[in-house]
Amino acid sequence: MLKIDASGLTPVTLGNSDDMQVGESIYVVGNPLGELTYTMTAGIISALDREIAADRNTTVNMFQLDAAVNSGNSGGPVYNSRGQVIGVVTAKYNSTGVEGLGFAIPVNDARAIAEEIVDHGYVTGKPYLGIVVTNMTESEAQRYNTVAGVYVYSVSEGSCAEKAGLQQGDVIVELGGKTVATTSDLATVKKDYKAGDSCELKFYRSGKYQTVTVVFDEEPAQTAESGSASQEPREGAGQLPGFGGGQQPGSGDRPQPGDGEQGEDDKNGFGSFGDSFEDWMNDFFGRFYDYFGGGSSDDGGSDQDSDSDSDSGSSGGFRHFGT
Repeated sequence: MLKIDASGLTPVTLGNSDDMQVGESIYVVGNPLGELTYTMTAGIISALDREIAADRNTTVNMFQLDAAVNSGNSGGPVYNSRGQVIGVVTAKYNSTGVEGLGFAIPVNDARAIAEEIVDHGYVTGKPYLGIVVTNMTESEAQRYNTVAGVYVYSVSEGSCAEKAGLQQGDVIVELGGKTVATTSDLATVKKDYKAGDSCELKFYRSGKYQTVTVVFDEEPAQTAESGSASQEPREGAGQLPGFGGGQQPGSGDRPQPGDGEQGEDDKNGFGSFGDSFEDWMNDFFGRFYDYFGGGSSDDGGSDQDSDSDSDSGSSGGFRHFGT
């Protein structure tokens, strides 16, 4: 958050983004290309409730607009015809021959995050399982004589997952009655819950399916502020924890979630605009994606309950303004 020690400033008026309608006129104000201050473009709301991939781990609810947005518009307001801010410009779809596909975060969502940060310093009530996970693909499942799903790499001591009986080596296949095939699925389903909520979790262990009830913990503040993308297992990896045996000589380690650097393929079609934003806006959007995307660390520094699978090979993609 940014606190300004100044007088004579006129704050914007925040509207209610729940009242937005498709076809409603909107106006975007920003600094496209970092050179054209106070540029205004006009358009309409094209669609509501678009789930947009912020990165390979995170999807965020946004609304779609056709007003022109470019590098430098990030963080700029979207006004309705009454002069009320109803959104914050965040992304556009970037591909040859594609125009008029911009996206903004509803202002009600942004306001909720801002108020939490002001009041508590972080977003409270985020559900926390206390596990480190990665994808168990079909081919790996055959190799390890198990099932495809979300492989539990480790369980934090004292966490709700441990209390429910989850163990290293389990493969999660359902959460709250919904199929969980990847870590992205797990993160998406987990978004429906708050700390203190309970739901059934189904997993596979030693040839049997088991179902337990978990009561979500609250994600600690320090966990909500850190995290890195988990990696896909390398081919030829050694023994997985929970499947017996240690590292086989010369076979190489299966990487721990969070090891290594995130490459271009981890961006799921997003390109960064670099230094065209203020640091505080980067921090705000980072916290926003962490909260609404559900792809945050579940144990500081490692990526937990988050996606480690990406289909980023397409020629086009969403160009992200926020980070």
